[in-house]
Amino acid sequence: MRKLKICCAVMILTPSIAFGAETHPDVKEAMSYNLPEITCNRPKPSAASRDPHKLGRFERAQKRWLKCVKKHKKVLVTDFVKLKASASHGLTDEQAKLIMQKLSEIQSAVESPTGVPLPKAEDS
Repeated sequence: MRKLKICCAVMILTPSIAFGAETHPDVKEAMSYNLPEITCNRPKPSAASRDPHKLGRFERAQKRWLKCVKKHKKVLVTDFVKLKASASHGLTDEQAKLIMQKLSEIQSAVESPTGVPLPKAEDS
């Protein structure tokens, strides 16, 4: 009876291995996913920012940059949902680890103020 429970658990957790199926196209796509490059150029404040004209230009550029970052983050959230949905097709341990790494990169980019993933902390 115990062996039957173990076999059932293994079959449920890894359907692609248990039935000898090939990797689903969505899983392949998720495994080859790379973060899209951000094309937003952050404005740099000039030394003469006390001039009201230059300050206004900087503020408008800052608004454009924030709008661009917001659009970039929307794309990242959409990609996050797609990668997360690919897990419904059954994953091996290696596939799950790789996709989880990609999900954590996306999450880091979405949470950062610039839309670029934060550097990973080294384990000491």
